[in-house]
Amino acid sequence: ADAVPFCLPEDKGSAEKEADGILELQPEGEADGIMEFSPDEEILEFSPDEEMDGNRDGAIQNAEDLTNALKSIGLNTDAALSFCGGDISLYRELLSDYVRVFPDRKREMDECFSLEDWEWKEFEVKIHGLKGTSKTIGASALSEKALILENAAEEHDRDVIRKLYTEFIEEYREMVNIIEDILKG
Repeated sequence: ADAVPFCLPEDKGSAEKEADGILELQPEGEADGIMEFSPDEEILEFSPDEEMDGNRDGAIQNAEDLTNALKSIGLNTDAALSFCGGDISLYRELLSDYVRVFPDRKREMDECFSLEDWEWKEFEVKIHGLKGTSKTIGASALSEKALILENAAEEHDRDVIRKLYTEFIEEYREMVNIIEDILKG
């Protein structure tokens, strides 16, 4: 079968060559050629019924059980897995990171929120990041609330932030705690 050129819009560390309006990426050390793959090459896919690798101290090992548990708390696991390219291990890693960074993320946002001279841009950046990671893991409702706070920060609307922030942080904390419990099993 014919090989198909593999072209991406950006890749730091790779040599780039533009021809006919298409940006072609070459792996380092191969600036004269482009990366190719053949449609006949084997593609690995994950089946939700397969067991995940490794024992995580009683953690849910079956992907279907994990996604069902996450769906039961309102996470859109279909969208999340789509963002993860169907890779349940990557999804689990993103969930773990979401839980792990909570204390630092909350402290940073609290500091922006509590300063007399508000750090509008820093708060906007922090809440923007949380909006994106929440959406990526399937926490759509939390992501939408983060968008409201992000827009309020952009507009320097202290009243909206004061009104919504405490409730938002409690929902975030609750989501993190539940996800952590699910991951631990």
